[in-house]
Amino acid sequence: MNKDIVYVGSQITLYIQELSKKEPKQDKLLDIYTNTKEDIAEWLDIAFAFDTKSCTSNQQQAIISYQSTMADLLTSFKHLKDISIHFQSLHLVNNDAIEHYIDQFSEKLEDLTHIMVGTFQHPHARTIDHNLDKLEQEITLDDTRFLSDIRASIVRHHEQTDQHHYRSQLIKLNRYIILIQQSTLSALQSYHQA
Repeated sequence: MNKDIVYVGSQITLYIQELSKKEPKQDKLLDIYTNTKEDIAEWLDIAFAFDTKSCTSNQQQAIISYQSTMADLLTSFKHLKDISIHFQSLHLVNNDAIEHYIDQFSEKLEDLTHIMVGTFQHPHARTIDHNLDKLEQEITLDDTRFLSDIRASIVRHHEQTDQHHYRSQLIKLNRYIILIQQSTLSALQSYHQA
């Protein structure tokens, strides 16, 4: 079961790496998402169909953790797919402020992949606890900092009406990234409990 979870984590990492490129390939993003989603659905069908009555309580807990982890990873993946078009369209905007935010978003997603990979590759309790605490702190502080920064940007650039359209996209993108971080955090916590 852990193999499946690590595989999905690696596919999410691959998706984020492709998405962060200046010109990501849509067909590659779609292939990664579609194939991984199909694999997750197949594995969850097996996990949900499994008769747990004959299992020990530890085995039952492992199955529940697996189901929860996979469901949360699938949620993260769906949110990633949902933001990919907005992310790419903002990549094409020739504006320093917008590029700054896109770089920040890319960095947040890259940090998320480091935490995910670190959790899967180094399953030591102290390392995982540290990574999950770090991610939880980032999620808590991020939205407040981002909105404060956007407000300051509006004040500084109030005369640049072309930026108003992009600000709403940036706010939406930031919220989706927070959702991705939250569902990934939940997945990693379930994985850690297994």
